[in-house]
Amino acid sequence: MDEKLILKRPDSQQAVAPMNRYEIADRPERKRGGLLLSALFLGGLGSVFASRDEADGNAPAHRPGLGDGEAMAPVDEPQTGPDLAGALDVIENVADYFRELMADFALTTGTVPTVMGRLRASVRLSFDDGRPDTRFVDDRPLQQSKRSANDNDLPDFDFPRLSSFGNLPSTGGRNDDDDDNGGGDDDDDDGNGNGGNNNGGNNGGNNGGNGGGNNGGNNGGGNNGGSNGGDDDDDDDGSTRSNRLPVVAGRNILANGFMNLSAIILLDDLLANTLDADGDRLTIANLTVSSGSVRAYADGMWLYTPARGEIGEVTFSYTVSDGTGSVANGALLSLLDWPAHEIEGTEGPDVLIGTPRPDIVAALGGDDVVYGREDDDLILGGSGNDTLLGGDGDDTLHGDDGHDRLFGGNGDDILFGGAGDDRLHGEAGDDILIGEAGDDTLSGGEGDDRLFGEDGKDSLEGDAGDDLVDGGTEDDHLAGGSGDDTVLASAGNDVIVTGATSDEARQAQPSPANSEDDGDDTYSGGTGFDTLDASASTKTIVADLEQGTATGEEIGSDTLDSIEAVIGGTGDDQLAGDAACNTLVGNDGNDVIDGRSGNDRLAGGQGDDTVSGGNGNDTMLVEAPVCVPGETSDGDDSYDGGAGNDTLDASASTKTIVVNLEQGTATGEEIGSDTLDSIETVIGGTSDDQLSGDAACNSLVGNDGNDVIDGRSGNDMLAGGQGDDTVTGGNGNDTILVEAPVCMPGETSDGNDTYSGGAGTDTLDASASTKTIVVNLEQGTATGEQVGSDTLDSIETVIGGTSDDQLSGDAACNTLVGNDGNDVIDGGSGNDTLVGGQGNDIVAGGAGDDTVIVVAMIETGNGTATNDGTDSYSGGDGIDTLDLSALVQEVLADIETGIAEGNEIGTDVIDGFEIIAGGQGGDRLSGGAGNNILSGGSGNDVLRGRGGDDILVGGAGNDTLEGNTGNDTFLVVIPPDASGSDGNDLIDGNEAVDTYDAAAATQAVVIDLDRGTAEGAEIGSDLLTAIEGAVGGKGDDVLVADTAVNFLAGGDGADVFVFRTVASLANDGSGRDEIRDFEVGDRIDLSKIAEAIGGLVFAQFAADGQTPPVHQITFYHEAFGDGERTVVRAVVNLERDEDLEFLIAGRHELTEQDFILAALESPADQPRDSV
Repeated sequence: MDEKLILKRPDSQQAVAPMNRYEIADRPERKRGGLLLSALFLGGLGSVFASRDEADGNAPAHRPGLGDGEAMAPVDEPQTGPDLAGALDVIENVADYFRELMADFALTTGTVPTVMGRLRASVRLSFDDGRPDTRFVDDRPLQQSKRSANDNDLPDFDFPRLSSFGNLPSTGGRNDDDDDNGGGDDDDDDGNGNGGNNNGGNNGGNNGGNGGGNNGGNNGGGNNGGSNGGDDDDDDDGSTRSNRLPVVAGRNILANGFMNLSAIILLDDLLANTLDADGDRLTIANLTVSSGSVRAYADGMWLYTPARGEIGEVTFSYTVSDGTGSVANGALLSLLDWPAHEIEGTEGPDVLIGTPRPDIVAALGGDDVVYGREDDDLILGGSGNDTLLGGDGDDTLHGDDGHDRLFGGNGDDILFGGAGDDRLHGEAGDDILIGEAGDDTLSGGEGDDRLFGEDGKDSLEGDAGDDLVDGGTEDDHLAGGSGDDTVLASAGNDVIVTGATSDEARQAQPSPANSEDDGDDTYSGGTGFDTLDASASTKTIVADLEQGTATGEEIGSDTLDSIEAVIGGTGDDQLAGDAACNTLVGNDGNDVIDGRSGNDRLAGGQGDDTVSGGNGNDTMLVEAPVCVPGETSDGDDSYDGGAGNDTLDASASTKTIVVNLEQGTATGEEIGSDTLDSIETVIGGTSDDQLSGDAACNSLVGNDGNDVIDGRSGNDMLAGGQGDDTVTGGNGNDTILVEAPVCMPGETSDGNDTYSGGAGTDTLDASASTKTIVVNLEQGTATGEQVGSDTLDSIETVIGGTSDDQLSGDAACNTLVGNDGNDVIDGGSGNDTLVGGQGNDIVAGGAGDDTVIVVAMIETGNGTATNDGTDSYSGGDGIDTLDLSALVQEVLADIETGIAEGNEIGTDVIDGFEIIAGGQGGDRLSGGAGNNILSGGSGNDVLRGRGGDDILVGGAGNDTLEGNTGNDTFLVVIPPDASGSDGNDLIDGNEAVDTYDAAAATQAVVIDLDRGTAEGAEIGSDLLTAIEGAVGGKGDDVLVADTAVNFLAGGDGADVFVFRTVASLANDGSGRDEIRDFEVGDRIDLSKIAEAIGGLVFAQFAADGQTPPVHQITFYHEAFGDGERTVVRAVVNLERDEDLEFLIAGRHELTEQDFILAALESPADQPRDSV
């Protein structure tokens, strides 16, 4: 086909589809201006397409915009589209040509206004293309809505009218009139009601009149018009009529659709054949479709997407409810193949102009300009940065790919931006604008519009009319404009502008003094952190987020929901938050701000403001004054932090401020004279500030300048910031932060500061430093490229930075932490805690009982782990501890060989340690020749004491503990949050006198040295070998001796000490067993011995040396050291001179009740739940 637009005399037999090149042929002789018009027209086309390629190429077989269900590829960055002014000039030149041409034949023409973006009409040519009267959207899935097909919960809103789909409803429901009347709004008996339901007549009232509906009957019927006007729900006799269900008159026939092209279906479409005699509000539920998919896109509005390639009838099924009952209903939609005649562009930049009839225009590729002209057009932009103008009629415009500009023109239009950063202008009429993907700008224009931003950071403005504005995802800028608007911020951190039109808001122009308010709007923030911006308002506004209201002379009476931030105007505003974390900004005026609950950010702005934080950790911003003639400060304000840890942030101040929290004052040239109450944290400005705390735990930050900071009482956090600062901690355990300098020209350090910790344990925290620092607490100095030359006094703890630091302690008990880098740390004298951190560190404890803490591995940037370096740890003098408890993998540490190694720590050298604490893995810890303490921590550990009197602590897990030589103690530790036992351990005392110590157990334990077991709910089931001593816990314990010389201690509770055999108590001169903590309530079980020898009885006190009778138990007291002990004896056989004897520490007057002599009373051999 010849790619030309042939403009000839109109002929009913001739209409060549416009393509992309233009030529004026067979023109009649013009009366005036013909040559000039021709030159203007061709010249205008050249200016628009100056960069066009010579070859247009072939149009692809698959036309963009006709839909394949796949999202278009995103555009990387905005491209410059055709110049809008030039494009409109071209279109107006063509329109001018048509006007003059038609004038020659006395044809009627319309008008084309020359105002940019307001193209209203075109030449009325009589080209009949036979286009179907249908509204379409393409079938790419919309990006915003996640609602199901039956989720219609948006606020009340009046929809625009869509051709062939009927009237959109006002709240997602529809109110019908009274019985059988065919009328509309008015149900009086004078017949003056408005038109009936869905295309009803103009004046059909209760008593009839003119104007039938689609299938109207006599006297003003509606869709299925009735006969005469009815009455209200009440009968004439005054009784109340019961509810009547909606009446369905056959299946709805919807307008035809196109294959692969989605359709918008409205509530009135589905209710077109339904009447409710009671006038109830009708709603739709359980909406399903026989083929394809349907989902709710807004209240009373659904998007239907056909199955790919389908043609034919599609059935919708649903129920209609009047709020009391429901009835089934259905609708049919026919999917047609695409018509043969389209106006189609090329892959290059085209200018396409529609006909006066309904057109379908597919611009395809390139930066196109399309003008639909009159009637209801469907325009598909395709790829490229297109400019689409609907003109007159109810048009549907799709920008598709590219950064497009869409103008709806007159009529109730639907505009889809598609991919790219698009600009959509609804202009006149009740329009629907959908931005889709990209950072879009939507402007509703006149009429009651619906704007949906969807994905991207969008800017939406409803303009005139009662609009619905929905930002969609991401951070949007939303404005309702004039009228009673509903603004939904949805997901993202959105800003909602109120109090003026958007142009006024952007230009910060106040509303005229005599102007009316901008309407009673509804603002819903949705998810994210959303802002109501009333900064353009010049009169008082009252915003209460807890009540959900915002009122004012200029903004009207607005309803708020899910709004987190409010920006006031220039009047005396009253702003109140809610339980969320709010941001409230008063701006100019004498404002009253109340944050209420939540962690709020509050700023009074200029004027004498009253700011209350309420509950929560609030921040109150003190602003430097705007440069206004005669204004020197931001006003004399009152700040009350309320409950929580609250902050006064004066970082914007450039002049000196003096803050005294104890006196409750803050003064300065820029901030005025402010009153403070319940403020715990102060942030200074950029000048020489003076900040003083109170008895609470304060945080004081000087920022820039030569500041003087005094924490006074409390455990304070103090930071001087840049400059030569003087910082005093005062009483309490204070932390002084040394900051790395901001990169300023000529600035190398944060100044030469003086730090005095005062009383308490105070910390110098230089963790922000990235260069080497050298700290010597004994000399009182801290130096470094970034920290300057600082003077220290009364500092006990130092935290280094990320470089190779040198930290030295003094005679006090210091804590020195190297952090990253290859650090050298020397604790000096005192009981110090030393941490090398990451890097190859050298750590020496020096004199005193020091603890060296080894840190775990760190994660590198590529997700792999690395150890903390090859370190050298020396405990020095005293009893020193190597603390490996932070490690999660197994580690081997051997005091005798001087090595500690593992995946997390590498291979370190250790020397001079007496105590090792393991981590969470299965550790192997070994002592040396001295007295060591080995603690396994969690995991299945192996502990070997070697020489010396060692203490071995297995901890959680199934541990193996070996005492070897020396008098070793195996200590049971019960974690405070333990829900089970500490594991089943294997314990071998080996040589010497070893003890199993379960004193930490809070529940009963049975320690049976005779059988080699220790059992209990908390200690598990341990196996004991070569253990001579047993210590019980806080429960009612049972301790059983063996044939060795045993030492037994029951601890708290009513304990039982069991001796089973004569051999266990035989007085053979090798030593006697001893009970070391016998108390009233404890008992001694000799029942097994009594059974073996034929019985035992208790006798009275016997004198020392007197031989008691056979088989009688006696006792006497003997001196022992500075005290006494009780000796218990029994003669078994006089002929063999056999007797039993054991000791009880302390003096006790024993009775028969202290002994168990019958086997039935003995608890030692009875089954126990814990065993």
